[in-house]
Amino acid sequence: MKILFFFLAITVCYLEPTSAIAQNSTEEGRSITLTPEMKSDLDEIGLYIANRMKSCCSSFGGNNVYGRVTYDDVRKNSFDGTFSIPMTVGWYGSLTGTHYWIKGILKIDSEGNKRWLKISDSGGPFKEANCGTNCSL
Repeated sequence: MKILFFFLAITVCYLEPTSAIAQNSTEEGRSITLTPEMKSDLDEIGLYIANRMKSCCSSFGGNNVYGRVTYDDVRKNSFDGTFSIPMTVGWYGSLTGTHYWIKGILKIDSEGNKRWLKISDSGGPFKEANCGTNCSL
């Protein structure tokens, strides 16, 4: 019985991380070593996307707009050159001061076309129910 438990414990410890790494490298691409200049560029892109989302989603505008890129999870697909840039964008409502945020992944293909994949949001009175998915970037 102890041998079976030991085998199962080792199998779980060694197989789960390997399968997770394999899944991330094939579906999302390879991680990128980012220079400070690249991080600065990503911050600018994040702020641009945040302003676009605020324009598309907020009925009355907002203040303190931000875009926070998750640098460690930025990936580049080696097959088609698509960058995947995970980020959270947000703002504070200009009338109520309520904090609104949208978490998603910005996909930029090798020709510079941008596509937003929304993961979740703060909820609240956005202009439309699925806010952010139809914004022109």
